[in-house]
Amino acid sequence: MADKQIIANNERQQHQRQPQQPQQPPILGYPGLKFDPCDHELIKNFLEKKINGIELRYNPMYEVNIYEYHPRDLTERCNPQGKNDVWYFFTTREKRNKFGVRPARNVGDNGFWKAMGSDIKIRDDVDENKVIGLRKSLNYFEGRQSGVDKSETTTEWRMHEYQTIDQVESSKAKIEEQKRNRHAPTSMRLDVVLCKIFCKKEAA
Repeated sequence: MADKQIIANNERQQHQRQPQQPQQPPILGYPGLKFDPCDHELIKNFLEKKINGIELRYNPMYEVNIYEYHPRDLTERCNPQGKNDVWYFFTTREKRNKFGVRPARNVGDNGFWKAMGSDIKIRDDVDENKVIGLRKSLNYFEGRQSGVDKSETTTEWRMHEYQTIDQVESSKAKIEEQKRNRHAPTSMRLDVVLCKIFCKKEAA
């Protein structure tokens, strides 16, 4: 009985360590058509509806934790939805630490996504004075971002990460609330964002 219990525990631990498999998009579109949305379309037609629980009648997005995969391995598992080999994902971000709202960017122990430059404001296509979201640009690096053996090697992988303006304001409010209450929430879950991943070749 003891041996059977040990085997069962080992199998359970192995199952828990396996990365989440990409969830196949329910609708991939029509033959001959390429998915090539503008930034405001990604916010209004997809991300806003996703986070508000509204059914997406046309949904080409994969759903997966992108931080469990090197982008090369992730894109090998998924067909590109966009033209010129572009992949789109819904992913749930987790906090770097329980006392903050900054997202964890490490991909295992051997890589990480690093934000580059300032966030780009995404404006509504009808009312240009209205900001509906932000786009953050990130590069993928191989190696370690911190620690004694810190090392990083840049790669050709790039990502655009999209947030709605409501998500941005919510993060600011959470920071202020934690400053006032001085307590950490139990959940490490941060939010759901939309990610566009592509490989920027030197010749491009």
